[in-house]
Amino acid sequence: MIDRITGIALKVEPMQVILETGGLGFRITVPLSTSAKMMQGKETVLLTELIVREDSMTLFGFHTEKERGVFNLLRGVAGVGPKLACTVLSGVSVEGINQAVIRGEPGLLAKVPGIGRKTSGRIVMELSGKLDGVLEGIAPVRGSTAEAIQALISLGYQRNVAVRSVEKAAHDAGHDASVEDLIRAALKLSTGAGTKGRRG
Repeated sequence: MIDRITGIALKVEPMQVILETGGLGFRITVPLSTSAKMMQGKETVLLTELIVREDSMTLFGFHTEKERGVFNLLRGVAGVGPKLACTVLSGVSVEGINQAVIRGEPGLLAKVPGIGRKTSGRIVMELSGKLDGVLEGIAPVRGSTAEAIQALISLGYQRNVAVRSVEKAAHDAGHDASVEDLIRAALKLSTGAGTKGRRG
């Protein structure tokens, strides 16, 4: 298993780089978020994932553990192989993928080439609850806001309705508002969407 490579970037293309180390040149497939940070002729470190198939071995590289972690989660989704997972990371940032999953909005991913409505919906569904450990520290909802969202979900509201209502409540009341205040305000905001937003 090749976990990381430190070397000189001999060639940098949008989704492929050649990294030379110890007299060897490694051809590595990378997302745009990684290649954009690389400079030809400069030393760099890439975290890698080697994908072995019957007829090929492909090395994928990333600048951060979060990118590599999301890549591995994506390629575990039915219908999403490693190359398509890399394409997703090229079209949507790690934070953007997290937003799509939290809000339950597959449309945020559907703009990526090769990702249709069905596949984007599957990504959002299968990654739900799996990103927290990989993306610790970047989730856009936390603290009292996260608790209020979870409270609405437990009351039967769909996640996207709960997120929107609580975020609007937090914006109006201020992010220092208590969980109880956010829940009350969010419930008032979601009343209009109640019949559509609640499950069952």
